[in-house]
Amino acid sequence: MTCSGVCLRAITSEFPPASILGHETHIVTGLLHGDPTNYAPLLSIPIMIVSFALIEDKAPTAADFIDSRMDQLATATYSGTYMLALLFIVLRIIYMLRHKARGPYATFSAGLLVVAAACSCHIAYVVLFHFSPWDAFAQAIGSWFDRLFYLGLSVTAAGWLILFLSKQLPKLRLWMIDALWLTALRIRVNADRSRVSPARDLFNETLENGVYKSLIVLHNYQRGNMTMFPEPVQGRISQIEAKLDAQT
Repeated sequence: MTCSGVCLRAITSEFPPASILGHETHIVTGLLHGDPTNYAPLLSIPIMIVSFALIEDKAPTAADFIDSRMDQLATATYSGTYMLALLFIVLRIIYMLRHKARGPYATFSAGLLVVAAACSCHIAYVVLFHFSPWDAFAQAIGSWFDRLFYLGLSVTAAGWLILFLSKQLPKLRLWMIDALWLTALRIRVNADRSRVSPARDLFNETLENGVYKSLIVLHNYQRGNMTMFPEPVQGRISQIEAKLDAQT
């Protein structure tokens, strides 16, 4: 069981930023931008720096770095503070999502609860191992950290994927066929100086922006060559333009 920076980086990479959770979430929960609790985990940084500096015999580092030095108060302080900060972040996000714990957010919230349980196991391990005579019991509790943490992280990642797809699938259904059709048309009539440009625009732009850019390229092609597309093609382009106008 380790308490390395991998845990915090993994958690923060899976958690959605405020812009993803949405303005409504912050208003409902009262966790507005500028809320002092946003910066509460930063208070743990100086404690962790000092306590880590006080750990004796740091080298060599290994996977059991924390466990093998848990008899030192500095190690217990460092590890416990680290997990408290991580637990605070997790519980805060769960609190923010309490009104959205259904639908796409349900899996995400469930994963966070498992991660919170993992952090609690590690904190209990630190407290019991260092401040009680029940070392074996503490290690038994602590052994659940890795299992619960990575299980929770996996469930959280699955929830994040479900949430992402639920937001993107409507746009995919709306624009994917049009984007592919316009890209194929640009390639067929050689509307670009480079044949790579249509494919690059398809993958580098959002679908809606890609459709808009393809329409501009095709209109420029028509004006530059003083030509018009056949009526069926022009009719399809007009339909796509009307769909774009309806979205604005």
